[in-house]
Amino acid sequence: MLNIEIGKKGIRKIYPMRGYNVDGQEIRNLFRATALAVQQLHNSTVEFFGAKSVSDGISELADPVVWVPSNVDGLLDLPRSIVIKTNVGPRKVYDGVPPWFTSGIKKLFLDDPCWEEWAKADVFSDELSYWSLEEEQAVFLFENYVNSFASEHILEHWGWVSQADESDVLVTEPYAVHQEGLTKLADMCEQLGWTYKIKGISAHYPGSTIRIEIKPKGQQR
Repeated sequence: MLNIEIGKKGIRKIYPMRGYNVDGQEIRNLFRATALAVQQLHNSTVEFFGAKSVSDGISELADPVVWVPSNVDGLLDLPRSIVIKTNVGPRKVYDGVPPWFTSGIKKLFLDDPCWEEWAKADVFSDELSYWSLEEEQAVFLFENYVNSFASEHILEHWGWVSQADESDVLVTEPYAVHQEGLTKLADMCEQLGWTYKIKGISAHYPGSTIRIEIKPKGQQR
């Protein structure tokens, strides 16, 4: 078992409970299993009590380091330590749909006769977001179209991330993608004047998913 000392300034110390008879490997496994949750606990505590920077006397907990097995072509070797890096997670797909996205989908499905009526439709809402029927249909058409590219869906855990210049990037974090799917994604982006980038640092289950960012060509970042 582990003891976690925590106060208004976040986590101070983590150590095995006194008298708990375990070997070093089990302790390492406990640290490994809880590393990401511990980081989130520390950061949320610091944020709740109002300390936002080093100038407040608080520094953010270092990125968690975990021990993982080394498997080289099926042969096990000594464990190695890695740092877990996480990215910014996207907001909901209907929360602030960017205009460049809706206009692109209208271009992609130009022959659909309902766009004019959808543009006049009322705005819908839930507790966190507002969207028009036109935006809802654009999201629906896009998701079904892109996820038909291959057997493994490209759009998983997806939505929008705002940039420093107030522009928005479409972010999706699938577990895997096929060459067929990426080829069709590239063709679609070329048709619409969009571009995409694949990254290794994701927000949803880091280490298990990849991150694909889609944006209009010429947009910063």
